[in-house]
Amino acid sequence: MPSDNPIANQFYSKTVPIYAAIQEINPTYKQTFGSAVYEFVVRAIGQELAPKITGMLMDLPIGELRIFCVNFDLFLQRIQEAHALLTQ
Repeated sequence: MPSDNPIANQFYSKTVPIYAAIQEINPTYKQTFGSAVYEFVVRAIGQELAPKITGMLMDLPIGELRIFCVNFDLFLQRIQEAHALLTQ
């Protein structure tokens, strides 16, 4: 996970600690994930669509959320896909 990208390292410092909490038995896992990643969504696509895209991400299957926590590039790719979907 360590990266040459300082933003990726900041992302991992927020997401790796919550990785274990992202599971069905945790009723707040979606909120936990959303709170951890929101600022990175804003950085990637701006303030206007960040709440909507964060919500879209939060509704993805747990397996994907867990992968995003440890794969910043995939996280960014999914944000771009959601942004393209909303701006078509």
